[in-house]
Amino acid sequence: MQSEQINELCKALAAAQKDIRNPAKTKTAKAGSFTYKYADIADVLECVLPTLSKNGLSIVQPTSFDGETLVVKTRLMHSSGQFMESEYPVCKANGDHQKMGAAMTYARRYALCSMIGVAAEEDT
Repeated sequence: MQSEQINELCKALAAAQKDIRNPAKTKTAKAGSFTYKYADIADVLECVLPTLSKNGLSIVQPTSFDGETLVVKTRLMHSSGQFMESEYPVCKANGDHQKMGAAMTYARRYALCSMIGVAAEEDT
């Protein structure tokens, strides 16, 4: 979903992407016998927010439910009022809020990185 016009947003995002670098991958995860490095959501936000802000851009990531599925929406907004938004299905609502929160943090990081064009983990 996006606003009717996104020309100002696109111009600002291009300017921001010129200065944004991929966040440092300081965390390590293990998936079975495979190990990889990644930047967590805090690292990504710390890396990109100053440059986005400098270019009139901001991010919000509200959550909602689509039936029983938790969904995170990522909205990139420009000071002109223009925006673009994506949705990322997180998980089923199962009552285990700790697992849902972990899945939501993972989804927020993936959706944010995809929206602004940065890589927050090693390419596997």
